[in-house]
This record gives sequence, structure tokens and C-alpha cells, in this order.
Amino acid sequence: MRFGPDSKRLQFILTGALAVWCIAALTPHGARAGEDPTPRLGSEAPKWIDRHIVRELLELAETRRIDIVGLGDSNQLFNAHGWQDGWTYALGQRYPMYATPILGAGANNGIGLGMGVNDSPIMPPIGAPVEWAIFNNPLSGVDDTPYGFLTAVVQARPGLTCGMRLTLGSTAFPLSNFNADHKLRMHFSYTVGPIGALTFYPGIRQALGLTVIHAPISNFSNVDALVRDHIDYPAGVRNENDIEFNWFQGGSDALMGPFVGLYMRFEDIEQPTGFSNHTLYWTGGASARLCAVNLQAASDTHLIEYFRTVRELQPAEKKILIRIAFGGNDRTDSEPSVGPEAGLASNTPKGVSDNLVAIMNRIREIWQIAGWDEDELTFLLVGNHAKPVEPNGFGFRDAIADLARQTNHVAFVNLAELSNPLEMTINGWYYENGAHLTVEGYEAINTREVAALIDLPEDLNDDCVVDTSDLAILLGAYGILNPAEKNLSADFNFDGTVDTSDLGRLLSKFGVSCP
Repeated sequence: MRFGPDSKRLQFILTGALAVWCIAALTPHGARAGEDPTPRLGSEAPKWIDRHIVRELLELAETRRIDIVGLGDSNQLFNAHGWQDGWTYALGQRYPMYATPILGAGANNGIGLGMGVNDSPIMPPIGAPVEWAIFNNPLSGVDDTPYGFLTAVVQARPGLTCGMRLTLGSTAFPLSNFNADHKLRMHFSYTVGPIGALTFYPGIRQALGLTVIHAPISNFSNVDALVRDHIDYPAGVRNENDIEFNWFQGGSDALMGPFVGLYMRFEDIEQPTGFSNHTLYWTGGASARLCAVNLQAASDTHLIEYFRTVRELQPAEKKILIRIAFGGNDRTDSEPSVGPEAGLASNTPKGVSDNLVAIMNRIREIWQIAGWDEDELTFLLVGNHAKPVEPNGFGFRDAIADLARQTNHVAFVNLAELSNPLEMTINGWYYENGAHLTVEGYEAINTREVAALIDLPEDLNDDCVVDTSDLAILLGAYGILNPAEKNLSADFNFDGTVDTSDLGRLLSKFGVSCP
């Protein structure tokens, strides 16, 4: 540890620490947040509220697999990039990507990241019979991974480009954190039922490379159901051409539906650690209220199957971060809120908070219905980025921060504090009027966001400097033995107790400021 030339500084700190400890030893520790209105330990400051619960989750990517799911307005996937691309870029600087995002068989515009789906004119995301549409119905408004439907009247030859691709030669987004040379597994799902009449041969191919075709599959069954399957693609040094999964790669007969393809996802089965980053919801002009309404309208079956697909490649103990980013459109939405305090004007801070609670409650409800452990979930609420001319109504950020303080397993990050309009303008991070960002802007802001969430965990009160306030918080928790407590921020090494190891780590960073 280095404290400068005055060696008495350490003595002063430790003396003060002892005094704080003596006071803290006489003070009972509070209950977990969510059980009473008391803010959680280390979450009192108005900046990155309780970011430590997010750090704990993200740092697990060093030793296991985790998944992130984003919900937002047009910024979530603007021009096929947005926060989706920016977060994958930022996390990719730290951890490997163990699998691609989940895509729907009916999507045609890709999802950024140098990967996407091929045009699928014969499989639009509309028209499927209700027995099959229930598994993933884009008409609910949650349409970012829509099914693809092949009608009974379509006749086409197999081999059509209809599926998903990894664009290995892309300069738009280097897939350096997804190792396509490893053994790959394409996971896909489709519906079967009494009306099924199609035999198909899905496959994976690379131009001037290897082609692997699955054994013939029938979508006929006596009962309607969803089926999950996969194709393995051997390891090898790839050329720069795309690796493509096609639903109809092989066979010679004309395609005759009905047929519904659902989800697609490439996995690096040699990579046991890292992250995978998805988008569940993005809609241009959407407010938090509209997102909540659409989630409430989506069937339980739809959302369960989506999140089941998110969870299925993780180990037995699942860890999911839900990132919710609204605020740019809420000021123009005066409709009544739809959360526990339904009826508030959605263009007010309280209305926005109520709608965000509705989003989180709907996701928690899905976990309850599916019988999953709600402790798998951590939520991150996001304050919108700074704009060149900030319109009225952005007092929402403070309301969102307050909501995060009072709610268990919820953190907050304010993107407006990570840059300013002058810097963003000079760097060319704004796209047109500043409502959206350029690719470089999303990557830069999200890199800072991830750094703010992960780096300098010793800053316990989130005021961007490690000082006596943080020391007081640590000593107030000193000696706590509770391995099950997930929000014990001062337990830096996650060994279940705040002890001398944690104290030494904080003192080693004393005086250091946030990056």
C-alpha cells in the first residue's frame, strides 16, 4: 500500500477506522432491501446506485457463463447496432462470448454484431396457426425474435437462404470474442403438430468450406408442441466467408408448409465461460409504458420459451442480467401507467417508475410461473444518454435512481454522467439530431458504462472516490457472516464475510478516483 510520504496518514485512517468500528459494533445491521424501505448498504449516493450487485454478476463471466437481456426503445438496436452492439463490444474487451444472441426465424434485418439472418421471403413472421403462434407471437408487440412461417401454399426448392449467419469477414464488428474456429453448435427450435406436413433438412455451410446437413426432420406430431434440436459444426480454421445456418439446406423435394421455425443461436461449445447478450424488446418511439403493455399482452408461453432459450446453455445455477433502457420517449406519453400504482400519467417521474416496476414484475412473474428461482435475476435500470439540447422531462433519471435504491436486485446507471454533449459532438458520437448515436458512440458510452459498473468496487458509496466514507461503510459491515447475502457490497472477494482481506483491499485503493 502507498499513502504518500506522510506515514502518519495510515495511522490516522486506522485510528478513525477503529472509532467507526466501535460505533458500528453497537449498531444492529438492517434487513435486506426489498424487505423494508431502508436503502441498501452503499447505495445512498445519487450516482451508480448499488452497481456492486451488477459487478458481482458480470465478473462471474470469468469463471462461468452468464446472459444479458436488453429491453429498450430505438436505441436498443438502432441501425442494427445500438446498446445491443455497444454492450457486446464493451463486454468483449473483458470476457469471451460463449454464444451469439438468440434470433428468430422470421427476422430479416439482422441484429448487429457482424451477425444476422438472411432474407427469408418465404417465412414471414405472420400467419401461423394459433396452436403454434402461442410459442412466439410477434403480434403481442414483443417481436424482436419472431417466428418464421411457411404457408401450405408455398412451393419452393430447398437451399434458399433462410436462417442465420456469422459474418466472419465483417469490418463493422470484429467477432474476436467469439471463436468461430472452435467446435460450434447451432441450436434451433420449431413447432410440430397434427397439421405438420413438411420434411426438412437444416444445415450449416461455409462457402469454400464445410457443409453439414442434419438428418431429415418431420414437423408432424399427434400433439402441438415445440421441439428443440441442434447441429454440430466441427472445429477448424475458417476462411473469411460467412458461416450460415439454413433451415432448408438439403433435400430435393419442394417445400410445402405449414411450418414454423422459432429460435436460432450459435454456441461455442468449447467455451465454458463468458457471456451472451440478447435483445428481447426494442421499438422506435417506445416508452416504458408501451414496453410494459406489450410484455403484459404476450402470452406466458411465449415469454417462458424465450427465457428458457436464454437460460438453457448456462450451468445449473442460472445468472441473468436484465438491462432496461427507456427515457427518451416517456416525456411524450401521457397515457395512464400500468404498474402497481396504475393510473399515473406516464410522462411524470412517478409514472415512469410505475411502468418500470410493471416491466420488472412481468419478468418476475414469468420466473414464478416457470418455477425458476427469482434470485437468478438482476435488473439494471438505465438513465438515457446526454443529448445536444436536453428537452424537458428528464427528471426521470432521479426517479429511476430512487426506484433502484428501494428495490431488491436492482441497480441504476446514469449514461448522462458518462459524457457530455460537447465531448460527444467533437468525437462524432451523435447520429443526426442526437436522439441516437453512431456505432462508435454506442461502443464508447457502453464501454464507460461497463467500466462504471465493474471497476473500483472499493468505492462503496458510489461518489467516485475511495475515502473515509467508504471505510466507514466497510467497518459497519465488518464481521458479517452471511454467504447467502447477495448485496454485501464490502465483501470484495465474495467469500461470504467482510474481513481483513476486504479491509486491506479498500486501503490499497484509498484516494483513488473512478476511471
